[in-house]
Amino acid sequence: MSADYITELKKQMNTVKKSIPAVQSESAVKNIFTILISTHDELYKLSKLIPEKDHNKPLISGKRSFRGNLIHLLNIEEVYSMTLLQAITVDSPEVFRIHPERDIGKMKLFDQMSTNELLSYFKLRRKILTDLLKSLSKDQWSRVIIEKNKARKESVYWRMRVVALHEYEHIQIIKLQLR
Repeated sequence: MSADYITELKKQMNTVKKSIPAVQSESAVKNIFTILISTHDELYKLSKLIPEKDHNKPLISGKRSFRGNLIHLLNIEEVYSMTLLQAITVDSPEVFRIHPERDIGKMKLFDQMSTNELLSYFKLRRKILTDLLKSLSKDQWSRVIIEKNKARKESVYWRMRVVALHEYEHIQIIKLQLR
């Protein structure tokens, strides 16, 4: 990665982080939704810019392929959706430390799926997630999630903020790599 690439990515991330601050607000929740809802469409558009035969090739040497990025985002979505369900259904939920790559990724759940199947699955999971999030009250967005050996208490808002920022970053990285 060139220094210009990293500098541009940092600028973009600083801008979006300001629109989704660490402190929950109505406008920040709307901005989370904007990112979460747009991620599938962005991924779909980007998939069309890369020849299908190249979906498994790293976009830049030593980095993830387009398909690798998509699987990475699905692995994270699996873990964070599970955490969200615990947070809104269980009092004082204690979240299991499941790592998206080391634990979910090593199971290779998505290896036999085509890029189009992965995009369709992502779209379905995203619809379920955003529908669930839309149904949450302000208090539910604030529900605390307890993670062993972590000093900071996180909330549904915090976790969805992390997902939105992470997805936004991956979309921007892919766009910058395709330049």
